[in-house]
Amino acid sequence: MAVEVSRVPGIGHSAPVDPGGGAQQCGSTSIAYFLDSICSSYWITHFFGLAKSAAGPAR
Repeated sequence: MAVEVSRVPGIGHSAPVDPGGGAQQCGSTSIAYFLDSICSSYWITHFFGLAKSAAGPAR
C-alpha cells in the first residue's frame, strides 16, 4: 500500500488549486473553500498513476 503525505502551510480545510492553464495548474479560486496554492488534483492523479504522459496514458 502506498501512502503520500503532502504538507501545505496555512491550507486549513481548503481545496488547493493553482489557477491557470499550465500542465501543473487547474481551476479557479473564485469560489469559497479553494486556496491559491498547488493543484491537488494534478498531484493526486500522478501519485496514483492516473495521469496521461507525453508517451501515452498512464498504466
